Amino acid sequence: MDNGLTGKCAVFDRLVEEANATRLRRFDSYIERFLDESSFIEFLINAGKTGTASALIERKTSLGEQTRFGLYLKIDRDRAIEFAERVLFESDNALSQDGRA
Repeated sequence: MDNGLTGKCAVFDRLVEEANATRLRRFDSYIERFLDESSFIEFLINAGKTGTASALIERKTSLGEQTRFGLYLKIDRDRAIEFAERVLFESDNALSQDGRA
């Protein structure tokens, strides 16, 4: 049974594709409303707005470390590794301050 959303979700998923993202890059503030955080960041990356995407990756802790790292990898491998090292360092410091390490 089709609930009417299947076609619409596929359209939103296609917004993220590089060919579409580059054409729609100036409409990012509108497109953000239709995508989840991870998909929106991927849209920004594919649209060439890597600075904005990087800033969101740094702030969006709700995405989880693996997802954030994977998105960073799409931008720049070296920056992704720096991000992973920084997150690991911050995590280790938090544990040692809590007296668990």
